[in-house]
Amino acid sequence: MIYKRSHNCGNILTNAKGGQSYHNFGLAVDYFFVSNDGATALWTVHDDWRKVAAVAKSLGFEWGGDWTSFKDYPRLQMTGGLSLPQLRNGSKPNLVRKVGS
Repeated sequence: MIYKRSHNCGNILTNAKGGQSYHNFGLAVDYFFVSNDGATALWTVHDDWRKVAAVAKSLGFEWGGDWTSFKDYPRLQMTGGLSLPQLRNGSKPNLVRKVGS
């Protein structure tokens, strides 16, 4: 599968408004791979994507590649069991540290 996403300035990447994404609360990140020379973003989903996702999931993250309604392969998020409305109302997630200090 090839996942295409543009990161050019001015392009719309989401329809989410402020407070409608776990990114707004520091609980989501997007990742991608680059070519060996570092000059080109690689969006073809391959085993390395799944390896990153497996490590992240072992640490408690959700992977957008597992979603059924919309596959968001670059997405990792850790919600702490909270919904976006709960976060907007001021609830703070209780995240469990799963790596050494």
